[in-house]
Amino acid sequence: YAWDKQPDMAQWNLTRLAESLLSLLADDQDKAVAMAKAELAAFMPAFEHQFERLMREKLGLATARADDGAFIAQTFTHMMRGAADFTLFFRHLTQLAAGGPEKPFRTVLQDDAETTAFLQAWRARLADRGGPDVPAMQKSNPVRIARNHRVEEAIKAAYAGNISVAERLVAALQNPFTERPDFEDLELPPTGEEEVRQTFCGT
Repeated sequence: YAWDKQPDMAQWNLTRLAESLLSLLADDQDKAVAMAKAELAAFMPAFEHQFERLMREKLGLATARADDGAFIAQTFTHMMRGAADFTLFFRHLTQLAAGGPEKPFRTVLQDDAETTAFLQAWRARLADRGGPDVPAMQKSNPVRIARNHRVEEAIKAAYAGNISVAERLVAALQNPFTERPDFEDLELPPTGEEEVRQTFCGT
């Protein structure tokens, strides 16, 4: 279930699906396998193309460049080294791009050197693209997500007969890209005590 393994697992799942469909593709087994392999070969390039497009939107990069993939990979390296919360990283970057102060973004990464290195690289990327594409960032970077500890909190409250916690969470997530001061507490990542260390497919 690791986030960075999702493309490989999607490819694996598609391969299993293709195996079950071989008899429908062609009567000849070898021909069916060749057809399936040809289709499966198109998946990863298509995935990478779409992934880069979505990441450019999250980063506010208005136009594509051949080396964007390397920049995106380096961004994730900065995030990992700085132990950044994924949602807050892009949330505060969007605020910064829209003219907000730099200080909130600098609290997201726990290593100031990583923050500085990322911001320098990001601003250099924007320099020849006319600045950040703020509308794209605002549409791509949610203010709130269904964080595990909030979902767990809602489930426990519901089992205890109180569904108001779940109702509030649902209301907050109906428009996750909209600023709502009354839901600011739901933006925060879990504290050490709140962190959910075991989840299930049904959660």
